[in-house]
Amino acid sequence: MSRAAGQVVFGWHFGRQIFFLRIDYLRLVSHITTVLAQNLNFQFVRLTPFLRARMAKPRPLSPHLQVYRPQLTSIMSIMHRVSGAVLASGSLILAVWLTALAAGDNVFGSVSAALHHPVGQFVMFGYSLALVYHGLNGIRHLTWDLRIGLEIEQVYQSGYLVLGLTVLLTGALWLLV
Repeated sequence: MSRAAGQVVFGWHFGRQIFFLRIDYLRLVSHITTVLAQNLNFQFVRLTPFLRARMAKPRPLSPHLQVYRPQLTSIMSIMHRVSGAVLASGSLILAVWLTALAAGDNVFGSVSAALHHPVGQFVMFGYSLALVYHGLNGIRHLTWDLRIGLEIEQVYQSGYLVLGLTVLLTGALWLLV
């Protein structure tokens, strides 16, 4: 059975339509942005020259990374977000590994060989480092929710403790396992 370009197969249209709903989200988003752009331009046309002159210099709403000097708290906040993204993407590796385990010896052997390659070991080390850091920093945030350790000295002490324990626990994990 041949199918034409854009034909729905088993309810799926690759790239544009959602399963059984057949909603063309690209066309919907395009329409919404076009309408919003037209409305925004229409509102700016109504501005007086005085208001237009005052709006000529767009200013940031708040200072950004270029203004502030990096501090332990800001760096750890950024690292927490990055480690969360690493964990989310690394979960795909875990899913592939579990699927290969269920698929049989041949498939599992090739996935296992890929994970034992130096690049695979580097990826797994990064995943374990992100897992330990994100977990420890999450515990740190939970203590803050309980209003424990909110003084600036305690915040820095807990930050250094999280960094030190991350290195120690990740090292112990890789040495013992």
